[in-house]
Amino acid sequence: MPVKLTKHFKAIERELQKADKDNRSRAAAHLLGAIKSKISKLGPSAPGEAPGMDSGALLKSAKVTNGKTTSLIGFVAPSFYAHILEFGSKTMAARPVLFPTFAEESETAKRIMSGAWVK
Repeated sequence: MPVKLTKHFKAIERELQKADKDNRSRAAAHLLGAIKSKISKLGPSAPGEAPGMDSGALLKSAKVTNGKTTSLIGFVAPSFYAHILEFGSKTMAARPVLFPTFAEESETAKRIMSGAWVK
C-alpha cells in the first residue's frame, strides 16, 4: 500500500515555518534589547556614540514588527528625529545605534535564528 507523503511534508513545512518565525522573533527581540540598552544612558552623547537619553522618546519609539516572513526593527513615531541621530545632518555628526548594534550582535542573532536546525 503506497504511503501519501504530501500530507506529512506539508505538516513538516508548517512546523519549520513556525520555528523559523519564533526564532526570528527571538533574534529581533534580542537586537531590540541591545539597541535599547545602548540608548538608555542619561545625558548627551558624543559624535559617533549611541544617542543618550533626554526625554525618553527615542527609547519608547524603538520597536519590532514581526511579519510572516520578516521582522522589522527600528524607530516609529513619536521619534521623528531618529534618522537624524542615526545618519547625522549638516549641523550635527551622526550618533548611530542601529547599524553598529546589528554589526556587533549579528553572530548572536544568527545563533538564535538557527536554533530550530541545531536542536
